[in-house]
Amino acid sequence: GFIPLLVPKEVIARWLGDAAGFRGIVAGAAVGALSPGGPFLNFPILAGFYQAGAGVGPIAAFITSWSIFGLHRILLWELPLLGPRLTFARLLISVPMPFLVGVAARAVYVRWLT
Repeated sequence: GFIPLLVPKEVIARWLGDAAGFRGIVAGAAVGALSPGGPFLNFPILAGFYQAGAGVGPIAAFITSWSIFGLHRILLWELPLLGPRLTFARLLISVPMPFLVGVAARAVYVRWLT
C-alpha cells in the first residue's frame, strides 16, 4: 500500500501499534472521527495501516469512530434533519463506543485469533 510511503512504519507502530495500548485506541478513534470519505477511501487506508504495524484495537476504534462520528455526516445530515438536541444526545451516548470496541477487538484478537 501507499501508507508506508506517506507515514513511516515506525510512526504508525508507535501511535497505532499494539504497544501503544489505550493511547493507540484513542488515536485511532480520533483519526476516525476526523476522516472524511466513504469505505472506498478509508478501508484501503486502514489496510495500509495494518500492514505497517497498526494494531487491531486502534483499527476497530477508527472504523467505529468513523461510522459514528463522521464530522461531514453530522454537519450535512444530522444537524439539519434531526436538529441540535437529538444530534447532541446521540453523540453524547455514543462517545464510549469506539473505545469499548477497540478494547474488545484487541482482547478477542489476542485471546482467540493469535
